[in-house]
Amino acid sequence: MGSDSANEISLPPYDANDPRAILKTLIRCIMRTFYEVPKSLVIEYIYHHERIKQQDLAERLCLEPKAVRSYIQEFKRDKFIIEDHRLESNDGTTGRRNQDQYYYKIDTTAFINVVRYRLIHMQMHVENLERQQIYKSSNYKCEQ
Repeated sequence: MGSDSANEISLPPYDANDPRAILKTLIRCIMRTFYEVPKSLVIEYIYHHERIKQQDLAERLCLEPKAVRSYIQEFKRDKFIIEDHRLESNDGTTGRRNQDQYYYKIDTTAFINVVRYRLIHMQMHVENLERQQIYKSSNYKCEQ
């Protein structure tokens, strides 16, 4: 097998002893398999920055804040990310001194558990389909 094949896909190298690099590869693989690219990029940026505001995320990804908000709501519902609420002092541009800031981060333990749960359910679904096919092919009747 030559490494110069055009069909070969190379993954970025990572240190097998670095759990963050392994988890980053898992997140990228899972997100890009089951979600569209903008959604997967939102999760990848959240993981890369460890904790990021919704406004910063929209600016860095050049996406509409409304779209980012809907992606975040979907990922919160799917238990991939959690919301971290903090009261921060403002820089004086508005009349309020303190302002609520919401940061988003990936709960890695919950992420792994959700992925594991979904893979188990996918496996059970495939096994049930196979069982139904075997049952249909072996269950025949002679009409005469």
